[in-house]
Amino acid sequence: NALIKRLPAEALSRIFEIGVHDTPSLLPVLSLVSHYWRDMAISTPTLWSYIRLDFPITYASFMRKIKVYLQRAQACKTFVDIDCRFLEHPADLSQIMAELSPHLDRCYEFRASAHDWEEMAVIKSGVSKLGPALEELYLRLDPSDSEDQPPFTILLNPCPNLRYITLEHTPLLCIRTELPSLRSLHLIRDQRFSSTSRIGISFQELQTVLVSTPTLEDLRIQSAVF
Repeated sequence: NALIKRLPAEALSRIFEIGVHDTPSLLPVLSLVSHYWRDMAISTPTLWSYIRLDFPITYASFMRKIKVYLQRAQACKTFVDIDCRFLEHPADLSQIMAELSPHLDRCYEFRASAHDWEEMAVIKSGVSKLGPALEELYLRLDPSDSEDQPPFTILLNPCPNLRYITLEHTPLLCIRTELPSLRSLHLIRDQRFSSTSRIGISFQELQTVLVSTPTLEDLRIQSAVF
């Protein structure tokens, strides 16, 4: 501990940042090592910029987590990952998105996994500010629960920095905005299960994207029907 204290504060914060970036669950552990580490962790805004709902957690606990993380992240760009499989009750999603919504203008990576278009509609209602800082977008729908529901557009805002898009069983219709910096577009089927199902892709929509994104370098299409 004495050796750690001799490190410049900036160096220790950077070490913490690298560790938490690779393993977000490391953050609570850092705060338990010593008072010094806790103070350093709390005063390093970038450590609190990763907001994930990706394991079972009560609604009340997750809402407290969002409030604390957003407060301590200050003006840092944020990473947001909402997986609806881990919600206790589907109705909780509305309050979660309402809490996140005012801060999504500084979200650099947004990930959302929904069971169906009803859940995705709730997510859409909370992303009105998403776009200015967005660099990476991932959207996933459960194929079995979404096939009989009409799709809709989710992202309309200008996204000047959006470079990477992954749509898992999610149509291109979900994105209706100019993509001047897009480098990678992946249209894939559900990666969690072995399946023979195919994703339907509108060739006209794909052609429109390809023509309007001269920066595109990587196009991946998996198990598709045009």
